[in-house]
Amino acid sequence: DKKAIQMIMELVVEPLRKDMVQLQELKEKPYYQEADMSKFIASIINFMNHDASMSNIYTPTEKIRHILEKYNNREEDALEG
Repeated sequence: DKKAIQMIMELVVEPLRKDMVQLQELKEKPYYQEADMSKFIASIINFMNHDASMSNIYTPTEKIRHILEKYNNREEDALEG
């Protein structure tokens, strides 16, 4: 049916085409930096599947503190050794 095909084109295909054009324009900007979010998304899905709290995903403070502590200890170990 031509009317159904036209509706699909207007509602699905055309918006996707526009998004792809805009994405290409964005990628050409000097400030654009692509980031792989697959591990983050997988972690969210994993938390949801296990019905666990996701608060530690949204507040990375503890993770940053652990990294800084590890870094500071590395420098202290080098000075002592």
